[in-house]
Amino acid sequence: MATPAFNPSASYSIPSFDPTAAYQTADAAASPQDNRNFIQKGFDRLVNVTPQDEAGHSALFNRAQEFGAGAIQGLGSAVVHPLDTLEGIGHTIAHPVDTATALARSAIQNPAQAAGNLVGGALLGEAGAAATRAVAPTVARTGAAVRDLARPTSSPAIVAPTETAARNLAKAVVPPTRDAQPFIQAAQKEVPNVIEYAKQTNNPLNTQLEFAKAAQGHAQAVRSFYEDSILKPNDKVVSVAGTGYDGPTVGEGQNAKLSDIDKRIGDINKELGPSYSKINVGDVRESLASKGALQREAFNLTRLLHQKLADSTGLTPDQIADIRQQVGRSYELANDTDAAVTARMQGEGRSALGELTWAKLPARAVEFVRGGPTAIGDRAFQRAISDFPGAATPLPAINPPVATVAPRVPIWQGLEPELRPQPTLTGDAEAARQLMQKRLAARRAKKMYPDVTSGDQ
Repeated sequence: MATPAFNPSASYSIPSFDPTAAYQTADAAASPQDNRNFIQKGFDRLVNVTPQDEAGHSALFNRAQEFGAGAIQGLGSAVVHPLDTLEGIGHTIAHPVDTATALARSAIQNPAQAAGNLVGGALLGEAGAAATRAVAPTVARTGAAVRDLARPTSSPAIVAPTETAARNLAKAVVPPTRDAQPFIQAAQKEVPNVIEYAKQTNNPLNTQLEFAKAAQGHAQAVRSFYEDSILKPNDKVVSVAGTGYDGPTVGEGQNAKLSDIDKRIGDINKELGPSYSKINVGDVRESLASKGALQREAFNLTRLLHQKLADSTGLTPDQIADIRQQVGRSYELANDTDAAVTARMQGEGRSALGELTWAKLPARAVEFVRGGPTAIGDRAFQRAISDFPGAATPLPAINPPVATVAPRVPIWQGLEPELRPQPTLTGDAEAARQLMQKRLAARRAKKMYPDVTSGDQ
């Protein structure tokens, strides 16, 4: 397109200025639109404590307001503001350090509201856990693959399911460290028996203390069966030669009752327990030598006891051994669980009697909501025994061997034919008496005169 030529003689009009005209400045940036519904607005008002809310109240009252607002926020934010919650989770994953710093700064500036947040979150977690338990069967079937990916588990071909279950139970009970391995070994075989005993005695096994009582009762029941049905009825004297027996003897020589042998084995086991120790180097050497002798004595006596009782009861030595070991395993579970419960009780007592500071308030609040260490441990215990593998083992029936008695041979079968009793053909009692006298006379004559074969002298 051609450019028009410039005409210097053309006239141009200048726009006139109107001083009375109204002028408007540019619009300010529009504020973001509030898309919250009335529930969200009401919720946000509850969880924010303004200076006006705190005006005219004591510091303690204001801290309570802040705590309550924080608790409501922790409990309801995920429900009332789900999109904001997801965005916050994404930010936490992307910027964990920044999130932790912001949370720490907020807790320092307003510890009461931060404590309330923790309590509300704990309540929400407990509610979610309860809902999860309610639909656990369905969730277990549909989400097994996801859980396996998120939480690797041992292969049953490598670690037996009973050992895995026993370790989960130990994790819930937390026995003393020195007793953890014996507890796991005992639990693998004895927990099903304890559960069965609890059912028979109407013990609901709601708590770890109830489990300890059930294990103790089962141990006492098995011990009574062993003593009343096996040991006492067959408590005979046997030879202990060559066993190294160092207990009470019977009569002259190396003889002892089976009950004394049983007691001696128990005494040796106590002496060889964890408390068996010496102090100085010389005593250590003496201790090791004595320990070896005691172990050999216990081994020999145990083998002798089991064999003799097996011979008298119709059981096998292995069955006798298992009955006695059931007692020890059950007492192991009972004592270790009771010790763990007592330790938690003492910890809770010390915490309750300790000084309560603002720094401890968040942790104390969460602990209170969850019920404390004892309640937390009892819930973990219930999960650990809910599907414990294995079945209870009934006590064996006692079948003592039946003594065989040889048939008795009548004395007259060794007599000469004429001396053997003959059936009486007459009913006359006097004739029968005379016949018997004649036979007796013939027997005496035969003894005095061997060559005489007739009694008619």
